[in-house]
Amino acid sequence: MLVDGHGGAKMNSIPTDCVVRGYMSPDEFELLKEFLPQFVDMIRGEVVPADEKFEITFEQVTDTTDFSAPWRDVESAEIVNFLSLVPDGQIATDQLVEYKLPRTSSNLGIFDLNSDRCEGTFLTRSSVNTERDWVVEQICRHGVLFGFKNKSIKAFPAWQPDAK
Repeated sequence: MLVDGHGGAKMNSIPTDCVVRGYMSPDEFELLKEFLPQFVDMIRGEVVPADEKFEITFEQVTDTTDFSAPWRDVESAEIVNFLSLVPDGQIATDQLVEYKLPRTSSNLGIFDLNSDRCEGTFLTRSSVNTERDWVVEQICRHGVLFGFKNKSIKAFPAWQPDAK
C-alpha cells in the first residue's frame, strides 16, 4: 500500500528526486528485493547517458511511527494506474523542422501524496495550441475516470521553433 510520495522541485518539467514510501508484508519486500535490481538496470541504461548521478535505492524500515495512515490497496492501485495511463514524454515531433524537434510533450513535474490527498502537476508544452489542449484534456479525462478533481491552467503559449 502507498503511504506517501513526493517528487519534483518547483515547476521543473522532470522530477530530479522522488521518494515513495509504502507498507508491504515481509514476503512482498523479498519479492521487491529480487525484482528491483533488474528494474534499476533497465532504467539506468536509458537515464545514465543524461544523468550520471542517477540512482534508485530502497530500504526496509521497521520503525513506522512516523508513517501517516496508508492509502488502501484499491486507492494505491488507482493512483499507479492513473500515472501509468496519462500521456507522458514526447508526444509529437515537428516533421517540418530539419532536426525533427519535439512538437508536443508532457511530463509529470511535481508529485505529492500524503494521507489525505494526491496532487500531480503536469507540464504540457507544444508549438501547436490545439495539440497542447488535447493532451491537457486527456490528462483531465483520465483524472475524471479515476474520480480525481482536476484543475487545468493553460499557462504556456505555443512556442514557435526557430527553423534557422
